[in-house]
Amino acid sequence: MMGTVRYLEAMNRSATEAATTRRLTEGQIEVVDEDVAAILRQKAPWERVAMMSAAHRTMRLLVEGAIRSDHPDWDGERVRAAVARRMTRGAD
Repeated sequence: MMGTVRYLEAMNRSATEAATTRRLTEGQIEVVDEDVAAILRQKAPWERVAMMSAAHRTMRLLVEGAIRSDHPDWDGERVRAAVARRMTRGAD
């Protein structure tokens, strides 16, 4: 549990620093905080894959919720298609 707390603190610090002190260059998507990188290096490959899977699931649920909120009349198939489109091509 302590590792999770350290990871979350490092992620929060990383996001704050990136927003205030770091400049992204053209084509650069993100800047990884050194503390976050050190924590991720200590994790087993399966743990990193599990984290990516959980992040993907969370993103999919958030996108689905937004689409359902914007289009309450859409059926499940249309919502699934819109979620897939949004996650692979971005917002329209």
